Amino acid sequence: MSKTKSLLMSAVLAGGSLLTPTLASADPVADFYKGKQIVFTHTGGPAGGFALYTRILSKHIVNHIPGNPKAVIQFKQGGGGMVGMNYLYNAAPKDGSYFLMPLPGVEAQPFLYPKKVKFDITKINWIGNILKMQSFISISADHPKVKSWEDAKSHVIRLGASGKGSETYIMPMLMNAVLGTRFKVITGYKGIMGATAAWEKGELDGRAGGWTSNMRPHLFKQDPQPIRLLVQSGAEKVAELYPGQPTPKDVPLLKDLAKNDEERQLLSLVERTLARAVAGPPGMPKARVAAMRKAFDDMMKDPAYLAEMKKRNLAITSPQTGAEVESYINGIAATPQRVVDRYIAAVRN
Repeated sequence: MSKTKSLLMSAVLAGGSLLTPTLASADPVADFYKGKQIVFTHTGGPAGGFALYTRILSKHIVNHIPGNPKAVIQFKQGGGGMVGMNYLYNAAPKDGSYFLMPLPGVEAQPFLYPKKVKFDITKINWIGNILKMQSFISISADHPKVKSWEDAKSHVIRLGASGKGSETYIMPMLMNAVLGTRFKVITGYKGIMGATAAWEKGELDGRAGGWTSNMRPHLFKQDPQPIRLLVQSGAEKVAELYPGQPTPKDVPLLKDLAKNDEERQLLSLVERTLARAVAGPPGMPKARVAAMRKAFDDMMKDPAYLAEMKKRNLAITSPQTGAEVESYINGIAATPQRVVDRYIAAVRN
């Protein structure tokens, strides 16, 4: 080999060696998301606190996703959130560009609606959960006969709900079956805000469901307060209904009213553990699932995100990682059949 060819060969080899680290350091996840548009779908309506959580999530999480994609919001209502979940599982892109925030109670939907549910809850790629929330049975404080949940065993209480798939229906019906209360749940209201408005007009005695800072907070600023909370449903008692509004100390935890372990497990099925969860479809590439989970966890520590949540008076209570949500879901899916049967019978009554 001539000296000239030898020098050329050495240059080629040297150039190749310089290129190798560059190729090895390429990030396929960042390459995928760069210039991409990610969809975050909300399964409720465009108004209210839940939609606001979705908007703020989409605004901040993209800052932590490799490649810094853009985000858009969609709304897919219907069937107590099942329309959105069925779409996520069966029709949504599975490449890591589509995510959804399901309505609370999604984990128990497969028990209640096996023919309508077209998803396997254990195969969803769970990204994280912003907070756990409580549901309450709330009634007018001036109700002449009901001062505690036990009084509801001997007096009929009219509560409003959107439909039979709603937590606002399921919680009181489960209490009727397990604890002997006499809640009369009237369905057909347009969401929890519609039931609250009807209650304020005197059409109802109260409603089930949670409270947030944008849902008639003036009710709690009046003295005396016109609201009485009979019971709260959650993993543990909460100190605040929403930031800045303390929960009365005498409001019992629903599952603590159970007489045995089976009743406790049954009443635990209405905990709002997944109050603001983020889900991806099955079949996502594992590297993109891991990247989205990390982006979620990093966002939850992001000062800009935390500052906006505080400014808007939105709670972040006991957030969960994607792995923690997955473990919780697997536990719910393993509920004994006898408990599931009692749950179905109670809610379909």
